[in-house]
Amino acid sequence: MVLLAFMLATGRPPHRRLTRAQIKILIPIGVVGVFGYETMELLGLTLTTAAQGTIIDGFQPVTVGLFASLILRETLSRRWQYAGFLFGTAGIFLIVGTQFAIGAKLYAIGDIVLILATCVWAIYSALGKRAMREMDALDMTAGGIFIGTAIFGVAVVCRDVCREVRCAAPERQVDYLGLHSRRGNC
Repeated sequence: MVLLAFMLATGRPPHRRLTRAQIKILIPIGVVGVFGYETMELLGLTLTTAAQGTIIDGFQPVTVGLFASLILRETLSRRWQYAGFLFGTAGIFLIVGTQFAIGAKLYAIGDIVLILATCVWAIYSALGKRAMREMDALDMTAGGIFIGTAIFGVAVVCRDVCREVRCAAPERQVDYLGLHSRRGNC
């Protein structure tokens, strides 16, 4: 809502701000940065501790640097680049390795999901930087959030329908699917 207010304050209505080409750029930003990252972050935090999640999220500068060099061809000074990557990666291996060593495999799975989430965030950051060559930051942020939120909405509806069908008695499952598919709700 705040972004919508900012967009309206600039004088151009939201539906006239973006071209089709820009919307095509925003789709991966919404899918990766809003939906993908948040889904992985929330899943990872349900499988590990908040303390480990905080430490792993501190690994994001390493992944952002890595993906910026891979996707955008950016370079860092050699001395800091190697030292940062070395210490950051060693710390992550220490955290995840410790979980495996003590037998806390569920925590280790959560740690791995969070590490993958930092990689997804790094991809989002690279996509966002590339997108801002075509549009301003407000349009990119609002557009990505709108698309990601729409995907979240669809995912929640699908999850609720699947839960309702799965929890129902078998004869109700058939009735439910038959009724809703005829009405065009599935």
